[in-house]
Amino acid sequence: MLRIKETLRQAIIDHALKDAPIEACGVIAGKNFCGNDTDRLIKMDNMAEEWGTSFEFDPHQQLAVWNDMETRREVPVVIYHSHTKHRAQPSNRDVDGAVLRQTHHVIVSTLDRESPEFRSFVLQNGNLIEESIEVLEWKQ
Repeated sequence: MLRIKETLRQAIIDHALKDAPIEACGVIAGKNFCGNDTDRLIKMDNMAEEWGTSFEFDPHQQLAVWNDMETRREVPVVIYHSHTKHRAQPSNRDVDGAVLRQTHHVIVSTLDRESPEFRSFVLQNGNLIEESIEVLEWKQ
């Protein structure tokens, strides 16, 4: 189950809507895969040649982000991207690109801009399997 703060869920949706028709992508880094109060959203650049139908992290930016997470003793809790022309269902390319088993893979569809679809998947036996989402309220 993905446990995500409402502020982070909304930030992902806002990023997806802002970048459309290009697929938005990024990472939520945190101290553990369960999610906690130190989670932070990192927007990434989409370097895919087929904007609007795929995403690919900029490799230099990804290396810098992963090195920063290592320095901070963080893990990639969520890898997210948007679908601008399809529902929030993993494509074959999404499945092939998923390699981190404990990481949640979030897809946001912006087909309906008034009500974006937000779904999360986990890697199991080479497939992305949908999981439930618990949205947490922010507490001071």
